[in-house]
Amino acid sequence: RNSLLVADPDYAAVTISGYLGKKIYSPKTGKWQSYMVWNRQSPGTLKADVLLTEARNMPGKQPVLVIIAGKTRADAFGKLGAPRLAAFEGSLAGDQDFFIFAARSAKN
Repeated sequence: RNSLLVADPDYAAVTISGYLGKKIYSPKTGKWQSYMVWNRQSPGTLKADVLLTEARNMPGKQPVLVIIAGKTRADAFGKLGAPRLAAFEGSLAGDQDFFIFAARSAKN
């Protein structure tokens, strides 16, 4: 409940915002989001190591969870040592499978 949520790519993961009832931070755009404006060009995705660094450097002491869309990206992120907490697989579009990782716990 108190965790900060960081997501990449934001265009896919922001859909979870409504379900959870809280905004999700996009390090790519530097904004807290609960929806997307589709008349803009997406600036692409971040490399896994950059995303993990951004997530770990979020202000405050709250736990930080990272939402990754797409199995290939999640596999690359997981190789960096962040523990995977959950996987939501089986979507018709592969880039809409979601994976949640702990980037920072309350202990660190």
